[in-house]
Amino acid sequence: MWIIIASYGVLIIVLAIGIGVGVGVIRKVLKKGMKAEMTIGERMLCFGYYLLPVLECMTHCGPDVLNGWMKGLYKRSLGDLVVVYSTYPILGFMIFFMSYFLLVRGILQVRKKVRFHVSQALIIYLLTSIIGSLLNALPEMILMGWFGSTCLDILFILTMGSVIYASYQVWNGELTRLPLISEAAKLQVQDGEGEKK
Repeated sequence: MWIIIASYGVLIIVLAIGIGVGVGVIRKVLKKGMKAEMTIGERMLCFGYYLLPVLECMTHCGPDVLNGWMKGLYKRSLGDLVVVYSTYPILGFMIFFMSYFLLVRGILQVRKKVRFHVSQALIIYLLTSIIGSLLNALPEMILMGWFGSTCLDILFILTMGSVIYASYQVWNGELTRLPLISEAAKLQVQDGEGEKK
């Protein structure tokens, strides 16, 4: 009983924070407008790469974490894409390696911010994939208990929070400051090769 009440309390807090951030984003966009440092195409490319960790997260824990209207929204918006992604897991693997060598390592000439965001999206994808695979390797009895539910909830919240924050920073044309993940992404793009002048 207390777990259900605590879950609803956490959901209300997350929704309040989300609404507050949404209002702040709308105010900031209306005040400043979008910065011209990144083009719309570059931003869309970054948004597309942040979809990869979302698909991976939804594959591992989406239906188990979501319920009610969120599950209906999930089925209408991402459900078919997640089914294709989970049916052919080699697609995510191929996208990961192709984008790493083409964009992050500098075969294609793109701006450093784009390389940073693509690298960060790939790192979040890799972490989500590893943690999700480890959780799926646990016995079913553990996953059905409170420990498994808590682990899936934490994976979902951390992945979605990171992706939402990073997408907000892409929208503003800025770099993110996620602990450890941003530092690893900076290390990947600091060599200066493949940078668009």
